[in-house]
Amino acid sequence: METVNIQEMCSLALSAARGLNHLHGEIYGRKEKYSIAHRDIKSKNIMVKANLTCAIGGLGLAVVHDRSEDKIITEDKRRGTARYMAPEVLDGAVFKSLSPTNDQMCIQLVLFCGK
Repeated sequence: METVNIQEMCSLALSAARGLNHLHGEIYGRKEKYSIAHRDIKSKNIMVKANLTCAIGGLGLAVVHDRSEDKIITEDKRRGTARYMAPEVLDGAVFKSLSPTNDQMCIQLVLFCGK
């Protein structure tokens, strides 16, 4: 395991945030890309490449927003790693929209705690 300096750590954090932003974003045109909420962001799902860029993995719990029907596509809204889940998910609240807030809070927790 290699250590990184402050500049490299900031670069890794920016790379992970950009990856998460790409998941949350929509692309329209010839090939559409729908918004995706990861729902299981944790250090084990952020992989670091040799060139010190990050890749977001572990999309097994992700949900997709289908804009043609304006609905969230998912089977079970309460799956995921409990300590990284938003309180409203743990309480069983129903999602009315695709919000990136939970993923953003989780990536901040990963960066702050390193876990």
